[in-house]
Amino acid sequence: MAARNKKEHLLNGVPMIMASANDELLLETISLLDKIYSVKIVSTTNRLSDITALNEKYQAKVVLLDSNLLDNEPDTALAPVTETGLKVIMVADATPQAFQRSLKYMTHGAVDLLLKNQISLGIIHERDRTELVNRLVGAARIDVSTPQTATGARKKTAKKAKPEVLFCEDCGAKNIFPAGGSGGAYYCQQCGDLLENHLISRYKRSSHVTVLVAGLGSYRNLINIIPQISSDFAGTLIAVVSGPIGHIDSLSRYLQSISQLPVRRVSNGCEIEGCCCYIAASDENFIMKPFSTSRKMERAKPSPPNGAFDIMMQSVSESFKHKSAALFLSGDKEEGENGVNFMKKNGGKSAILSFANCINSQIGEHVLRSCQVDKIVAEEDVSYFLQDLLKSEKKPETSSGM
Repeated sequence: MAARNKKEHLLNGVPMIMASANDELLLETISLLDKIYSVKIVSTTNRLSDITALNEKYQAKVVLLDSNLLDNEPDTALAPVTETGLKVIMVADATPQAFQRSLKYMTHGAVDLLLKNQISLGIIHERDRTELVNRLVGAARIDVSTPQTATGARKKTAKKAKPEVLFCEDCGAKNIFPAGGSGGAYYCQQCGDLLENHLISRYKRSSHVTVLVAGLGSYRNLINIIPQISSDFAGTLIAVVSGPIGHIDSLSRYLQSISQLPVRRVSNGCEIEGCCCYIAASDENFIMKPFSTSRKMERAKPSPPNGAFDIMMQSVSESFKHKSAALFLSGDKEEGENGVNFMKKNGGKSAILSFANCINSQIGEHVLRSCQVDKIVAEEDVSYFLQDLLKSEKKPETSSGM
């Protein structure tokens, strides 16, 4: 029976259930995916309580779930659905508020998030339809065995007393002192200079910058990865994320609420500091300002010929040389090789997220085919990978091949 069902799924496409109280949305989704061989809506429902029975009947792989069917208790609302083995894709209204509300469900089991206008026949283009289908198929195969981020546990940890982390203005060394300090007098453990606490916030110099390349389908990756990183992480993360600017604003605020590491939104002229994660929308075309001793960000004008991911990697590589890296998350575009090659030339590192963790693996596959990457990393190992980058900051010997 199991073998026959597997064969039927291959022939008829990934079986999916669509759940929404909006009959028009149900009809539009069915029409949109009609005659698409790789996916198939096997049933629809207006009630959340019907999903379990429908799954038993049709043995679906994915459920498209309208967020309006759920209440405001994300830690319990999805449990009856995810326990059946179904992969949940949230479908939200296009407003930033609805988007941010739906992000909470990704912390509690949902694997992806779509906007309702992404499945509307009136505005979707053929290329968008292809992207949508790729995400649906990707959701069916994604590995969800890794536990989701426990928001409550993270917040509890953040309340504990933490060691004081100070960076020396002169030598840039990271200094860690026990919680409670020493009455305000701190001296650099490397060069011996006095560290003036009231100036420390201005001199959190980053010892290493990693660019997170976050294309379509990467929201889940970011929600699972960034809260892993501890508050004393000495490096800097810059996530370049595909999506509407208003939604990237909401994503940034949500990540800040569940993370130990400070999360900040990139703005024109902002200065990059250590011990922080920065979020930029890909449409903003931010770069690290060339020849800037303060490491400021600015918009590239005019729009560069290369994509936003490449220009960010290139500018970071030019500023940080061997103290730079890139990690590719989910993404549907075939780009990234220019940025990786810049980093390799300057002694930086590159890695891709395990395809088992990616809704869209096209960008990772393209980079893997086009470039020599240093590592493939699973979501649960990203924090260890980042720490290893900090430990290997010693400038490598110049490669004869580059």
